[in-house]
Amino acid sequence: MKQIFNVVLQTFVKAYLPPDLLDVVHPMVDATIELYNVIGKELLPTPSKPHYTFNLRDVASVIQVSLILTLTLARTRTLNPNPNPNPKP
Repeated sequence: MKQIFNVVLQTFVKAYLPPDLLDVVHPMVDATIELYNVIGKELLPTPSKPHYTFNLRDVASVIQVSLILTLTLARTRTLNPNPNPNPKP
């Protein structure tokens, strides 16, 4: 599972983002899968909370949203490199 998401993220970063972001691909995938494993163990479905079921699709959703946000942030910073939009006079 880690290999699949690492390849997806690396391919995306190489195609759309600055190459220095390749360094965060493995830690991001590791953290996402670790979080998925903890949630799967801690939030077990119960009769009162049957919606607590998690699967590989949830991990894919986290990765997909991360890609969208990262690309949006990269484009925003490229268009507006000033991190402080309201500088003091």
